[in-house]
Amino acid sequence: MGFEVNAYPGEKFKGVIKYMDPTLRSSTRDMVVEATVANPDHRLRPGMFAVAHLQLKDEPVAVVPTKSVRTEANTRRLFAGCRGGQLMVVLDADSGKSVTTGPIGERVDAAAFDPSSKLVFMSNGGGNVSVYHEDEKDKYSLVETIPTNAGSKTMALDIKTRNLFIPANMGGQFTVLVFGR
Repeated sequence: MGFEVNAYPGEKFKGVIKYMDPTLRSSTRDMVVEATVANPDHRLRPGMFAVAHLQLKDEPVAVVPTKSVRTEANTRRLFAGCRGGQLMVVLDADSGKSVTTGPIGERVDAAAFDPSSKLVFMSNGGGNVSVYHEDEKDKYSLVETIPTNAGSKTMALDIKTRNLFIPANMGGQFTVLVFGR
């Protein structure tokens, strides 16, 4: 990794990446990277602003909002809601490979998993929640599509009560929709 520091214009420094946060901050489109840098003359100091140049592999990768990803610990599966293809993608947490997909609504924003009922929830801004059941490892079936409200895409699941909470704009009034069994 190469980088420059404002205090030494035109001078290039080198480092070795030790950690790279896998998420981008949506507000600034930046990410945390930690690197080891040789600094024998102690010219580089904490708090200096640096611009790094990273050469990443040139291969396609999925970019998914972190709130659209949930993990199932027992089967080591990740559930990701993908907006481009309107899909729930189930990934093997160890290999990163896709094991299955299923259709969901448009503009997915959040995902939840209830380990006791083995239900996966994907809330969609198009006005619904797609609910899948984990029938067995790597086999999921669409149980139902719960109608919500257009634009209501954020969601929370209370594991104890198994209630879904979804904020909505109902006639200009802030409302929290509650769904339960």
